[in-house]
Amino acid sequence: QVLLAARLHARCTEPIVKSTMRKLHKHYEGRGGVTPGNIMREDKGVLLEICKSVHYYNSKVSQIQTAAQQIHASHSGTVPTTRAGLKGITGIGDKFASLLERVNSIEVARCFMDGLNCG
Repeated sequence: QVLLAARLHARCTEPIVKSTMRKLHKHYEGRGGVTPGNIMREDKGVLLEICKSVHYYNSKVSQIQTAAQQIHASHSGTVPTTRAGLKGITGIGDKFASLLERVNSIEVARCFMDGLNCG
């Protein structure tokens, strides 16, 4: 979800990204959530409609679906946590991979899930 939100955020305001992410969560509620598998299998027209308030939404939806397919094919549907694995996904460069490597780390995920302040 961090990867998706960050991809939507390029050249877009925070309120629009938050609104779009809420729409995506609502759309996938009861269907396993916003996952690479669900994004990959979704009809592009549905995603375009959900993301239409995002700048360059057509391009971003295409990139997000391509990234979801790559994550499914190369990483069994799980977003990689290493910089090298992340850089192999469409739309992720060195800086973004570095950021995601930290955000997606197991330690940060545990802190978030446990409600801890891990700085």
